[in-house]
Amino acid sequence: MRFSTLSVLALLAASIPVLAQDNPNDFAAVDTDASGAISWAEVIAALPSLTEEAFAAADEDESGELSEDEYLKVLASVAP
Repeated sequence: MRFSTLSVLALLAASIPVLAQDNPNDFAAVDTDASGAISWAEVIAALPSLTEEAFAAADEDESGELSEDEYLKVLASVAP
């Protein structure tokens, strides 16, 4: 039983970045660790075409992560 529980948890954890890709407009879905900010790893899972330079430019407070406001500006800049 313990092995199957661990297997299910591992599969669930592996699927989190995929969930973020389904709706990159949903900040909470992209913020997979629920930290209140989006890391480079989280944003690239949701927006694989975003460059590190664009991420750094959007990071106005130079925290190394994007706040919700910073992320919304990124979305506006990559919108078709």
